[in-house]
Amino acid sequence: MDPRIRSRSVFAHHGVSDATLARRRRSESWLTLRRGHFVDATVASSLNPHTRHRLHIGAAAQCFGDGAVFSHLSAAVLHGIAIWSAPLDRVHVTRNRSAGGRSSASSVVHATPLHDDEVTEVDGLAVTSVARTVSDLARRYGFETGVVGADDTLHRGLLLAADLSVISSRARGLHGAAAVRAVTAFAEGRSESPGESRSRVRLSALGVGPMDLQRRIVDEHGHLIARADFYFEGHVVGEFDGMTKYGRLLSPGESAGDAVTREKIREDRIRATNRIVVRWTWSDLSAPALLGNRIKQAIARGRAMGSPTTP
Repeated sequence: MDPRIRSRSVFAHHGVSDATLARRRRSESWLTLRRGHFVDATVASSLNPHTRHRLHIGAAAQCFGDGAVFSHLSAAVLHGIAIWSAPLDRVHVTRNRSAGGRSSASSVVHATPLHDDEVTEVDGLAVTSVARTVSDLARRYGFETGVVGADDTLHRGLLLAADLSVISSRARGLHGAAAVRAVTAFAEGRSESPGESRSRVRLSALGVGPMDLQRRIVDEHGHLIARADFYFEGHVVGEFDGMTKYGRLLSPGESAGDAVTREKIREDRIRATNRIVVRWTWSDLSAPALLGNRIKQAIARGRAMGSPTTP
């Protein structure tokens, strides 16, 4: 068990009475992960949501009996699969049976048949396979969350394109199978972040396209200028700027300001090839129609400008 998790029996072993423990909980110096399992509030507040959820998983592992397989969002956290717009407030497990699911304030028990190869092990815990986890994310949380997870697993090589048809086939007859079919048909490993995946979902729904991903753009000497997140008709380059993008772009000894300046120079070089650049951020995805119109207008301008000066 994670050493940050303290059980009631551990407290008792160190002479901490139930009354003292109750006072600590009321003062919020210790937080309850689930009945009988606690974590220091200061420790918990320093953790990101995924790491906190792993603590909840660790506590749950001490409580669930044999046959419980961590699944859905909990499996995604354990596999490191990207998650979007899904709550991490409860631990999810699946039991290999057709009935008897239940939920509580701290956990959701799913009752769904599992194939033998849909169960693997992560950190000593029984967990649904990456493929089954992608299917479960799509079935329970819908298209966008499913695409974010599927794109991420393909991009990182956790799944191969050939696996998608198997995922879709196995979902047949399960609740949410239509979402799985839609996700596996749309998934694309060239999307490099949840922001790019969500952009693709939102723009495709608006009929903005066709679009290419990670298109190489070179200068007049054939030297690489950029790989465009998105490339549209009319020689329009689309770039999604997430909060962490410039951090990822930092070279050794480089500041965030240096990275921003380098990106501006890169964009100027792209424009010098007679291409149009459209940038957007997370907030733009909350108003996708406005973003779609910006891109469509850029495509119209690009068509009028003629061909770019480089391939």
